[in-house]
Amino acid sequence: MDKRLKIRQDINIAGNEFFKNLYNLNNDLGYVAGEIMALNEDYVLNHYGEEETNQTVDILRTGFSTNQRRFLERLYDAISKGAE
Repeated sequence: MDKRLKIRQDINIAGNEFFKNLYNLNNDLGYVAGEIMALNEDYVLNHYGEEETNQTVDILRTGFSTNQRRFLERLYDAISKGAE
């Protein structure tokens, strides 16, 4: 299997549930999360083999880096509070 395709699938599987939660709350937030996941594909591909020195492990485990996930969680919280 092509390395890029494998990375794309791994990120998609890892981040799918979080992505769906974001998209279900707000389509635009889901689009932002999807774009981040797409960019993460390139990041992981460019840093493949350096897992110990960057965020590739987190991205492959959750679909997002730690800071990306925190940012999206804060947006999720702000939007859901505004929707109440």
